[in-house]
Amino acid sequence: DVGAGGNYRSAGAGGAGGAAVSNSGTVATLTNAGTLKGGAGGAGGAGTYQGGAGGAGGAAVSNSGTLTTLTNAGTLQGGAGGAGGGGATSGANGAGGYAIYSAGTNASIGSIANSGQIIGNVEIDNQANVAVHGGSGSTHGVWTGGTITVGNGNLTFADGNTFLGEGVSVNGGAGTVTNSGALQLTTSHAIAGSFTQTAGGALDLALAGTATYQYGALTFSATPSTVTLGGGLDLGLVGSFKLAVGYDFRILSGFSSLGGDFAGLSVNGVAYTAQSSDVWTYGGVTLTEVQTASALDIVVSAICFMPGTMIRTLEGEVAVETLKPGDLVLTSEGEAKPVNWLGRQTVMRRFSDPLRSWPVRVKAGALADNAPCRDLLLSPEHALFIDGAMMQAGALVNGTSIVRETIVPETWVYYHVELDDHSLILAEGAPAETFVDNVDRLAFDNWDEFEALYPDGKAVVELPYPRAKAYRQVPRATRAALSRRAELLFGTAVPAAA
Repeated sequence: DVGAGGNYRSAGAGGAGGAAVSNSGTVATLTNAGTLKGGAGGAGGAGTYQGGAGGAGGAAVSNSGTLTTLTNAGTLQGGAGGAGGGGATSGANGAGGYAIYSAGTNASIGSIANSGQIIGNVEIDNQANVAVHGGSGSTHGVWTGGTITVGNGNLTFADGNTFLGEGVSVNGGAGTVTNSGALQLTTSHAIAGSFTQTAGGALDLALAGTATYQYGALTFSATPSTVTLGGGLDLGLVGSFKLAVGYDFRILSGFSSLGGDFAGLSVNGVAYTAQSSDVWTYGGVTLTEVQTASALDIVVSAICFMPGTMIRTLEGEVAVETLKPGDLVLTSEGEAKPVNWLGRQTVMRRFSDPLRSWPVRVKAGALADNAPCRDLLLSPEHALFIDGAMMQAGALVNGTSIVRETIVPETWVYYHVELDDHSLILAEGAPAETFVDNVDRLAFDNWDEFEALYPDGKAVVELPYPRAKAYRQVPRATRAALSRRAELLFGTAVPAAA
């Protein structure tokens, strides 16, 4: 009904729509082969100042009793919310109705057999477990829009159903979702609760926007099955992450840290293969397996120069990004060597580890007089040659003359120079390493250009110098020298033992 009553200033709210079917008793089976649609909410009344709120739409099926099986071969759809009333300030529109709503002290629905279409939210409270399965034979049910919410138990989503919606919430994150159907979820907090996927299931968290998984463990325990995770996926609260052999597991973007194993893992269709170093890299995604903890970290790792870095060549100083194969660069010993390949690697801030991927700024003069001659920006794992050793930039950070960048763009590109061998070239006048293939070229955006140039591959032997990868590995004498320069340049001493 249209809202009535109220006063001169504010109009009354519209009435709620009625349920198409309501049960408060005990029913073994409720079957729908047609169309059940909840009543539309009433429009809010018009007010001089404040319009009345529209009424909520009614449920297609409302249950406060005991319903053993709900069978749908037709359409279940919540009613439309009523329009808000007019006024100087219009009233809010009413919420759409539930497709299925079951609540109350004695309310329960044992299972939902869906071979038709369910449109709208589904909420089932106050019971231990709910099973949702499809029809018989080749008939599959489809759920579209809204969320599935199970208040106090577990949800089994099975047998050929397809859910295209916003999320699944089970017992406020304390329950379990078991899936052998097709779940395609699109919004933040897409799954709240532990998740187990069994044979035939498909989980897709990459339809649009940002999807997150919260609370319990992600387990993919049987094959065949498909897992597609993307958007801005955050698995930071996940307890464990396990895949069974044979899964088609697709990474569309990147991840926060998570735990589990590599079985059946692939990136953009390229399968993971065991590595002696327990590190596998493809397309900018690096997988590092920690054997002692059976853990998996997925991060973006980069070893390159930032654009604008000036590299010394026979023609003078040129920006690194303008180099091309055949250009002659000068080594720290004054030898001219041709560039074989210029690698490019795009890094996205939200999917990267700041300690491993965000640039380090080596300020002018931090290493020696005119070394570098300008501030030098490079990735933390890119090494500079100091005191007869290779020192990774991240290991040299002292907070004064060598610092980590804390403000970075959403995306940026690193550039790496490859010569015939692992050499030291002059970047802003400081000796810095060229590419060495202890880093997989598949991490670079343009790795296919290298494969076209060298279809049989091309090994690059590493320079025979010790390498400091962490601050504690930098010799005390080197740290003391850098500290003295920092005090000279910036008036701030850095303790050599810091």
